[in-house]
Amino acid sequence: MSAHETHMVVKQLPVFTTFLYDHNNINADLIKLIDQYQRSSPDGLKHSTNLNAWRTDYLTQNDTTDFNFLIEIILKFISSVNDSYFNHNRTQYECFNFWVMKYTEGDCAYKHNHYPADFSCVYYISVTDESSPIIFENKLKIQPKNGMLVLFPGCINHNVFPTKDKRIAFSANFNKLNV
Repeated sequence: MSAHETHMVVKQLPVFTTFLYDHNNINADLIKLIDQYQRSSPDGLKHSTNLNAWRTDYLTQNDTTDFNFLIEIILKFISSVNDSYFNHNRTQYECFNFWVMKYTEGDCAYKHNHYPADFSCVYYISVTDESSPIIFENKLKIQPKNGMLVLFPGCINHNVFPTKDKRIAFSANFNKLNV
């Protein structure tokens, strides 16, 4: 194959947010579940990737179906976004990986993206006003709130500066189904 040239096009990419109905009850159940995971693996996988915080394996879906209800909620939100923003409601998606994480003071996530995921998300389970925001492309800053779901194209770079307080969250990646 011959050498290639790279040309850049500037395009704004959307980041979507919503709050889950009944998130107080959902989050209470999730915290118990995540605490259970942390007790069974107290060191988690901290410091092994771009995430400098305790987390489960990136393929947690291979270990449990306990989070399937949350994945179903996120899939409905993706469908809603496809319909309302992209005017396309026929595309179906599947979650190909997810993990949960617990930040404590000083923990952070270095700049990264989730390519080749079509969509990525983070769902905030337990945060405070002192929890660090997620920052997209060094420009868009979203302060996490309990029950907030943030959905974005997987190719968008993002990071989290060292946090001053806890941040318990769920993250997942989704791709189109080949239907």
